[in-house]
Amino acid sequence: MSSFPTEGAALKKIVEKSKSREIAFGYNPGTDEDDHYFAAHLKKTPEVLGKLARNEGLGAKIAFGTFTTKGNLVSLRCSKVVPMLAKLFKRLLRQNKIGLNVQILDQDGNLLDADIEDLPAEDLPAEDQTEDWSAGEDAAEGDEDEDEEEARAGDSAADDGAIAAAEAAVPDADIAPDSAEDLRRMQALVARVKAVQPRLAAAPPAMAGTLAGAMKGALTALRAGDYGRSEQTVSQIEAILAKLPAASGAEGATVADAPAAQPASDPRLPKLREAAQGLLAQIAALPGALAEPMEAQLETVLVRIEAAEAEAALGMLRQVQEVLRPALEAKAKWDKAFALVDPQVTAALSAAAGGGQDLRVKWNFATGLAAEGQYDRALVSLGAVATLLRQGPAATADAPPAGVVAFQRSRVLWLGARSKMMDEARKLGDRIAASGADDEDAAEIAAAGREIVAQVERIDERLQTVLDDLTNSPEGRARETLKRQAAAVVSEYEAMLGAAPFTMIDQNPFEPVSVAARARVALTAISRSLA
Repeated sequence: MSSFPTEGAALKKIVEKSKSREIAFGYNPGTDEDDHYFAAHLKKTPEVLGKLARNEGLGAKIAFGTFTTKGNLVSLRCSKVVPMLAKLFKRLLRQNKIGLNVQILDQDGNLLDADIEDLPAEDLPAEDQTEDWSAGEDAAEGDEDEDEEEARAGDSAADDGAIAAAEAAVPDADIAPDSAEDLRRMQALVARVKAVQPRLAAAPPAMAGTLAGAMKGALTALRAGDYGRSEQTVSQIEAILAKLPAASGAEGATVADAPAAQPASDPRLPKLREAAQGLLAQIAALPGALAEPMEAQLETVLVRIEAAEAEAALGMLRQVQEVLRPALEAKAKWDKAFALVDPQVTAALSAAAGGGQDLRVKWNFATGLAAEGQYDRALVSLGAVATLLRQGPAATADAPPAGVVAFQRSRVLWLGARSKMMDEARKLGDRIAASGADDEDAAEIAAAGREIVAQVERIDERLQTVLDDLTNSPEGRARETLKRQAAAVVSEYEAMLGAAPFTMIDQNPFEPVSVAARARVALTAISRSLA
């Protein structure tokens, strides 16, 4: 099988092939000029090679498509591009002693980028170089250069046959194993998957759906070449199945074949499952920002229940209940207040005949906080709405103070930006922790992931609070003071973004995120509104 990344003699050979046909490629520029990742293949699709470049390369961005070479110009027709692709790819070619100019095209053939110069004579492809690049090719056209690429990777002929057999067991594999070690892992996984099939088929109906979903995830990871994740999932499935009594008639097994020390099922498990499902129903009434962490924990609870780990499931259920109870109480208070005030606001805005902007802004502000699950702050803001309503039609018909709309827009912009930043930071932290799950230093790696999240959380809620106050402020000295406070917080955040980890976070090798860039865009817009 072919090996990746494509470099050295293999890259020279495949560039030569591109003179007569389109070659699919995937490219990851990495984090600096020394860790490019380039994969090209005569049979695989650009999408598969792009996925390979994303998984195996160190950078967060990728390009993929096809390329051809004519004379001293290589043309990359891209489905997805990265900035400065022509310059980066030309540098990659030079590192592999290939002197060619580069142009980047979109799928319609439009020129996007180019790096073209008068090449020195020694850089131009010569016939003797071409012969050297192609040395060792088999005469048969259908060979696809597999022998030389395998020799370069150190794979043996025996490995080749075994890999083919493993691929036959998982025929939809996106990424073939490119080393003997990966081959052995893939073979072992295929054997384990086959071994548990009879026990999966005999699983109790209440567990069958959960186990089938887990096995589907394991197979997806296996086909994608993510052997670590697949091994972990298969191990969990095996652990759950090991706790079940052997079913009569499955591959000749009988109840007598089960271990004599098999413990009786914990009578708490059905009640725990029912409690978890009941909590999920209650959580569904909460906004996503509140609901998602609790839903994730309850999914873990259900896995613990399926594994018959009653004590662990009970402890996690209690944690969810401790968070859920005050959230539901706060929501109930808000719902009651909303039911009282909403008809009054509707009537006041109707009577204002297009006016009532101050009331509208305050009402939208309060309901927006509630939609985010910030019920305590929403109730405080609802007090300002009630004050306007008590003052009568004259107050509700007044136009808002000058500049309030700009502050309201800034607040909404920052609220959305910060929420997405935090989501992406947590996603990155989880990915970092998962990457070291099988490492002997797993605890330290997980701590590094948590530290990234903690650093992003330093961009706290102070700016949101000041913008909230500005939204409700009249013109005058108080507003100017608040504007200065907001500008100071913006400057502080911008200084944070100029230091680690924010200077590196968007280009991390673990998970594509947009944390620092998103923050910079939002802060620039807010600065303009404060000027």
